[in-house]
Amino acid sequence: MPHMLNDEFDDLPPLVDASTAQAFPGPYPSSPARSDAHLHTPYSAFAAFPPALPDLGSYQPSCPPPGSPWQGWARPAPQTFDPTPAWPVVWQPPVLSPPGAPFIPTSPAPYPYPMSPPQFLAPPSPYMLSPPGTPSSGPPATPQSYSPGQLSPLPSGWDLQRSASDTGISTSKKRKSGHVATGRPPASWRSNYEPSKSRLGSLLRSKNVSGGKDFGDISHVALHPSLQYYPKDPPLTWDLRRPLAVSLQFHHLERRLSSFDLIQFASNPPVPDMHLIHTNTPWIITVQPDQAPSVTIHDLLQAIWEDMQQPIRNADYNNDVLTETDRGRIYTAWNERCGEDAEERSQGIRRVDFLCDKYIFEGLVPGKRGVWEMKTRARRE
Repeated sequence: MPHMLNDEFDDLPPLVDASTAQAFPGPYPSSPARSDAHLHTPYSAFAAFPPALPDLGSYQPSCPPPGSPWQGWARPAPQTFDPTPAWPVVWQPPVLSPPGAPFIPTSPAPYPYPMSPPQFLAPPSPYMLSPPGTPSSGPPATPQSYSPGQLSPLPSGWDLQRSASDTGISTSKKRKSGHVATGRPPASWRSNYEPSKSRLGSLLRSKNVSGGKDFGDISHVALHPSLQYYPKDPPLTWDLRRPLAVSLQFHHLERRLSSFDLIQFASNPPVPDMHLIHTNTPWIITVQPDQAPSVTIHDLLQAIWEDMQQPIRNADYNNDVLTETDRGRIYTAWNERCGEDAEERSQGIRRVDFLCDKYIFEGLVPGKRGVWEMKTRARRE
């Protein structure tokens, strides 16, 4: 039987060649790709990386062997380089609560009010402040400026016109006072202005002070703490006869005043404008933002300075509202402020001289009909 099977399959090739040690007819064919080429995958962007990481050697721990004495940390090497110019050295404002949120003081600077946007943080440092157009640095700002003892050109017809609604101004006829003709004050005066004749009268009027116009409701507006007036502990003092950089002081600061203190909004919520008055002056100071969308502390103080430095006109000094006593007080204030400075005396009386001896600014209080009242005092010896 076995012999018969062998005869039946004699025509088939043998499965294994007994004459060789090769178990298969030939070697396994190699890949058609080159042996040094990388296999391209769908992520062909990574094909340029080497197929294998280089040999990094065996890992050797840095810790000493067990039983060795403890080695303390070495002193860190000192920094031997300076920050590159590419590093921006600017202050980044902290994340503050939205307008209307309750005031929560934080350390180190207790500023509860929102900051103006970064693109508006451009007011100069207070130590570089130089009021634009300071009248003392050039000729008088207006040909109508008035110096005591000199008769300026007569006021224009516009200065003598008053609205029919200005009932607070006397409508008496012109009269003679010495050698100077007096009459109605300029239209730029607020209609309810009355010169301060005594300390008692000034205190009584301050409780009902307004600008003669209705500027809206400010009962919901809170001043920045640096501007809120407190008689026994004012937040700031400023000699209104001198520039901000020279005499402005915030008493709650234990450092030098910086632009950071002035770029904050003057109120909470921020407002687009503010209107200020003083019981001793007949003008309304309108404060509007210079760069920020709302009034900042810098805007408010700068507006006060620019208004107080304006020279007055003849009609501001010679009119039937001011008495001889009032004019004498204004003249005395002008004389003391100028002293022996011939150039300053040539500029004439400024609006700040209407404050007489009360030229130290200490803050604001809310008035009626949308105005804020400026609080000042005399210099303390």
